[in-house]
Amino acid sequence: MLGLPGPGSGVAVVGPLVALVALLNYLLVKKQGVMLLCCAVLGTLHSIFMQGIFPSAKTVGTVGPLPLRILAVVVLGVTLELTVRLLARCNRWPRYMVSAACGSLAFLVFYWAALYPFTGKRPVTFQRAVILGAVTAGAGALLGGLLPALLAPLRRQD
Repeated sequence: MLGLPGPGSGVAVVGPLVALVALLNYLLVKKQGVMLLCCAVLGTLHSIFMQGIFPSAKTVGTVGPLPLRILAVVVLGVTLELTVRLLARCNRWPRYMVSAACGSLAFLVFYWAALYPFTGKRPVTFQRAVILGAVTAGAGALLGGLLPALLAPLRRQD
């Protein structure tokens, strides 16, 4: 659908969107752990309700054991928490854009390692992994990190 090689093109889009929501929540609350909590809640809601809302959509995001699907989004949240903390002294641009890119990549790699074996599809090739990794990192930085970086000055407790 996206014209990207698979498997993983859907996850390459979902990860940056989840990172965006988590980083915006962090800007609002300014407490450590809020990104992890946001990701855990989003991952749980998506994993539980996606198949009920779209029963005909047997996508990779709805395949595999429920705990692993939730854990995938928790991995994204943990990565965001760690990178935002590690980059705390950096300018807001690398802080939020690099964090969103890293979180999105961690989400994609976890899906490849833990959930794709349940799809019955062949493993991702190196060439496709490089393309999807680059798309995921770019989308993470631009889609997930750009708006929080732009809004960060409005929240002066950075």
